[in-house]
Amino acid sequence: MSIDEVLDKLIRDVEASVHALYRGDVRQHTQRVKTDSFRNVARQSLEILLAESDPALVSFEMDVYWVVNGGGNPIALLERYPGRFKMLHLKDSMGPPDHKMVDVGSGTIDFKTILPRAKGIEHYFVEHDEPVDPIASAKASYAYLSKLEF
Repeated sequence: MSIDEVLDKLIRDVEASVHALYRGDVRQHTQRVKTDSFRNVARQSLEILLAESDPALVSFEMDVYWVVNGGGNPIALLERYPGRFKMLHLKDSMGPPDHKMVDVGSGTIDFKTILPRAKGIEHYFVEHDEPVDPIASAKASYAYLSKLEF
């Protein structure tokens, strides 16, 4: 099955499920993908889903960390597809080459610029996959985000 056939099937399945769901939500996730060719396919797949799915039935969750890690631009996606992202997944990175995950506000991702441009977001999720102290990590991320104006 080609990527186009897989995406067509996914779109049909999500739209067919609308009677059981209020709205279908899709989250991109390029975790542990290290090849440029696969990252390009993942980006193209997301773009196809965004362009071809019905906005009334399908919204998206952007994982900002993985967009940046994969070489994408969260602001460009938000501006190109206004209103399609209803959820933002927030994690921070120390940047290349390892993209070590850190508390939100402690890394290189520019949340001060990204968040004010994220219009129509209904839910924000903050995460750190392997914090040394999960409670301290959650508190640090909350402290940073609560001071931002968006």
